[in-house]
Formats: sequence, C-alpha cells, structure tokens
Amino acid sequence: MSQDEKIKFFNHIIESYANYIYNIVYYSVLNEEDTKELVQDIFYKIWKGLDNFKNKSSLKTWIYRITQNHIKNYFRKKKLRKIISLEFLFEEKHMDFEMEENPYPYSIEYLLSKLPEDYRRVIVLFYFEDYDIKEIASILNINENTVKSKLHRAREKLKKLWRLYYET
Repeated sequence: MSQDEKIKFFNHIIESYANYIYNIVYYSVLNEEDTKELVQDIFYKIWKGLDNFKNKSSLKTWIYRITQNHIKNYFRKKKLRKIISLEFLFEEKHMDFEMEENPYPYSIEYLLSKLPEDYRRVIVLFYFEDYDIKEIASILNINENTVKSKLHRAREKLKKLWRLYYET
C-alpha cells in the first residue's frame, strides 16, 4: 500500500470508527481523561499496524482486538485487578445524577461499573455496538453459547442492580 493510500485508509478509519473506539474504551475504564489518552494510543497502534492488516477478519473486528488488547495492557501496567473506577461519579458531567429532581440517581455507567468485566463487555458489544451473538463470539474468541450465557447473566445482574437502586 502506498503512503497516500495508507493515509486515505487511515482517515477513513478515523471518520468511521472514532466513536466506536471511544465507546469501547470509555465503558471499560469509565474515566474521560484516560479514555482520551487511550484512544490516541489506539489510533497510533492502528496506524502502525495498517501494513499488517490482511483482511483475514473484518476491519471492525481487527480494530476491536487492537482496542481490547490495548485496554488490557493499560490495566496490566497499572497493576489494577478491577476495570472499574468510580472517580467518574465525582466528575462535573455526572453531577446531574445526584440532583433530587432526577428520578434516576445512578447513571448507566454506574450500573455497568458494577458488572464483572466479561459481562460488561458483552452488554456493550450487544446493546451499544449492535453486534449479534455470532459476531461477539468471533470478536471475543468464545463459543456462541458462552456469549448467550454471559448476556443472560449480565441482564439478570443489571435487573437486580436496577431493583436495588431504584426500587428501594
């Protein structure tokens, strides 16, 4: 691929996948500043890896794997055992969830943060990124029945959390 083709392809990736990557990262780290930094790093890795992309999987799957690997490395470097950071509760943009007139005092980010990482990942892929079961299985390298099971358990946990926070 020539340098001009590479630049054109990379610009297409930025235009088409910036929000996608941002959402995956944000719902993993739940911190705006870290998300911005990680997204920049991921685009750098994508740029460096463009020559290695051989269309063996879809572009979206390839980007997802780069994104997930970068997130895992980020947490490994920080030696964090949890993917959850509750700092976002104190950020200005979330203050509206603490106001009395808001009937829902907890954000979806907060409820998702209470889920284990593997459950949160399938929820985000299924509901936020609109992947089907087969695509999620391919992306995560797991069996379709495992995806269904995790999705079911994640929904059940979210229902319990909803009841805990909103029906008490």
